[in-house]
Amino acid sequence: MGSIEQKDFIPGITFRSVCASLFAMLLMGMHIQLVEIILHDGSAEAEQSLPISAMIVFVGFAVACGLLRWVSKHALLTRQELLCVFFTMLISAPMMTQGMWHRFIGLISSPPRTASFSYLDAYSDKLWPHGPNLVEGGLDESNKAALTERGNPPEWTETEYNAGRRARLPVLRNSQPDEVSSITLTIPVEVGGKPHARRGERHLISCLVRPEGLSTQSFYFIRVYADDDPNSEEVVNAREPGAKTFIQRAGFLRIGHYGTVLPPAASECVRLEIGLSGVGSAAFYDPKLINVAALEGVYKGRAIIRQSEYDKLPPGQRAGLIVKPDSMWSLAGLRFLITGYIPVGDWLNTAVAWSAPIVLLLMGTLAINVLLRRQWAESERYAFPLFQIPRAIMGSEDEPGAAPFAAVWRNRYLWAGFALAVAWGLMKGWHFYNPKVPDTSIKVSLNQYLTDPNWGAMWQTEFTVSALFLSIAMFFELNVLGSIVIGFLAYRALFWVGETTGVKMYRGYPWRYEQAIGAYLGYAAVVVFLARKYLRGVLAAALKNDRSAWQGEALGYRWALLMLLLVFVGFAAWAAWLHVSIVAILIFFAFLLSIGLVASKLRAECGLPNGYFTPYNAMLFIALIGGMGLFGADGLLLCSIMSGFLTVSVFFFIPGAQMELLEYGRRYRVVPRHLVVTAVIGALGGLFIGGWVFLSNSYSIGGENIGYQWSYNQDWFYWTYKIQLATADSQLASGQASAGGLEPSTWAYVYGGSITVVLAVLRQVFSGFWFHPIGFILGSSHMLEWVWGSVLAAWAIRFVVLKLGGAATVRNKLMPFCVGMFLGVLAVAIFFNVIAVILRSQGVERIYGVLT
Repeated sequence: MGSIEQKDFIPGITFRSVCASLFAMLLMGMHIQLVEIILHDGSAEAEQSLPISAMIVFVGFAVACGLLRWVSKHALLTRQELLCVFFTMLISAPMMTQGMWHRFIGLISSPPRTASFSYLDAYSDKLWPHGPNLVEGGLDESNKAALTERGNPPEWTETEYNAGRRARLPVLRNSQPDEVSSITLTIPVEVGGKPHARRGERHLISCLVRPEGLSTQSFYFIRVYADDDPNSEEVVNAREPGAKTFIQRAGFLRIGHYGTVLPPAASECVRLEIGLSGVGSAAFYDPKLINVAALEGVYKGRAIIRQSEYDKLPPGQRAGLIVKPDSMWSLAGLRFLITGYIPVGDWLNTAVAWSAPIVLLLMGTLAINVLLRRQWAESERYAFPLFQIPRAIMGSEDEPGAAPFAAVWRNRYLWAGFALAVAWGLMKGWHFYNPKVPDTSIKVSLNQYLTDPNWGAMWQTEFTVSALFLSIAMFFELNVLGSIVIGFLAYRALFWVGETTGVKMYRGYPWRYEQAIGAYLGYAAVVVFLARKYLRGVLAAALKNDRSAWQGEALGYRWALLMLLLVFVGFAAWAAWLHVSIVAILIFFAFLLSIGLVASKLRAECGLPNGYFTPYNAMLFIALIGGMGLFGADGLLLCSIMSGFLTVSVFFFIPGAQMELLEYGRRYRVVPRHLVVTAVIGALGGLFIGGWVFLSNSYSIGGENIGYQWSYNQDWFYWTYKIQLATADSQLASGQASAGGLEPSTWAYVYGGSITVVLAVLRQVFSGFWFHPIGFILGSSHMLEWVWGSVLAAWAIRFVVLKLGGAATVRNKLMPFCVGMFLGVLAVAIFFNVIAVILRSQGVERIYGVLT
């Protein structure tokens, strides 16, 4: 595309387009929450490369704009504004589903809610929502005058409480079996007339203890009292001996209890007694009394009560309530609506802690896309197949903007495709509710035909054709479609290889996740190497301040390079704030940026039909490059959580959407800086509008009252971390380092990376080499298990049409037909969403989803 004069640019970000974007993202978020969480129809309608939820709202906006222009000749939104609205949704959608919010709560809540005290000290309190620690520093020597003692007075002894860290700590000693010694912290119910220790609300109570010389009858304890009441609730009673662990090198144990309700009867204070019963000694440190109502409210829900009724309740009955102003026409009423039942104060640190790395990561991928857009879009002329459907719906950049609707809406092949998809989808849904109706699903289990046991698990897969994935895949090039199918079958063939060679005896074979990580890293290296001359030119232009080199780009190359540098500075600062290894975090985020680079290239060049295409478990990469030794227990835990929502499913659709925005924003002549603003609005919308919808719904209903529990229970994802921590503890206890030599799974990284490099080089050197590395890179992904049948069907249809009718028939007939099919899927989705709402309101649990 040639240079564009500044005067030719058209605003895409205006007051009305920003308002439309916010409204569109809110509608999309509500639809995602309805179908994926409340109804849980099994469709996951926002996990596609063109998310159904986003496309429903986008088509609605496009139709509304067309109707208004047809009736009044006035434009509700210009094509440039509609483009920006669309991309705010495309960027925000992944974060509103499995790319963040539908995994995030379950991941960040698991360590405290499961009382994982063995590694809770590796988990920063900044990473999950809660109130302040009401007893912070309560066992410091400077606070001993405020402590109440019972039995033998504590000895304040210089003690190493962790490796290289010392302090004067209270040590309780008993010499007789019947002796009980303790120290008590007093926490007032109110401070300055404001609630302090919130009676009737759940708290995390915890402390570090190092017991020594305990008899079989001895134990240490934590008890909670109300005022001067001698009766207590004993929340901890244990006699486990101290032991040096990877996290607690000085032999301390983290003890405690999650979910303790502070006594509602307390009128003046709550007392926390920490003590030792029986022979022995115990040093105590770092007590915690933390209100967890913000976290529990997500799971239990919160009841709403009017302010006037709340004021009448006794203090002990006010726990867990949402206070609604008597008058909603007030600032308090507005604040009530905006907060959406969310205790914003308790979420503030958590919001900062998690928004920072996500924003930095997306800044980094945006900078990379700015630097590479010209190479990919203009020099290599990538097809950007996934944008062809929205482009057709709103009108291409070459169509006159005065027409109410884009040309494709007048194409009879579009309506033929629409009719086919609607009929197909309605018949499938009808069969679901009435099995007597013929089943039009195309779903064949291959292992019922290929039963020879020598195949192993190779054919334990289904050939399935979906109208949605078929309509999307039809826009991919033939060589890409063929490469994807062959790549998937090549991965499945590893099961046959394992069966015939005996390699399957090794745990984890064929190591699909390790293979994917190696493939992504190998391809990222090849992409950068092959673009080295271009990148040298970019760097030279930036150093020379050659503005002509980046004329019309969303960002100047100087700004893009500076932003990329600031991203790494920001990651380092974030790591320092959380007190984790800066070097380890920088390595981890460099890895994430390499995934973003590959994901962006694959989407721009080839197309991705569905989510779950990235390395499923980035924790394996962390273990490979150093694990606990490099990252530490805290850094490893942090990266484990981020892996759980960043690399598993759909988050990395966003870099590719950024590249599409940059390229088609340029083609539609949108003011360049407005493209950056669009990307920012989309990212913030995914974080905060997505969070507002998910959290406000959770607080109002309660996650435990919602049938779809996946979003709220993600403890299973910590298995890799727990294994590595147990291994580190074992090695520390035995004094032995890990065994040398390569694990068998390590060869999967080498295999994935080397084969990808070879394929990429062959494709670069030999113009006739048709197999694209995407087939091998995605071969082991979960995505292909669901879409390979649709991809194969798309290849066959496109091949036949091309041979019989030529490229013009593909362009002028098949492509509009596929746009119509896609629109038909949207119509069927809306229809069955309505049916599901009606059925659920009548108590029917079994409902049909468009992708089931």
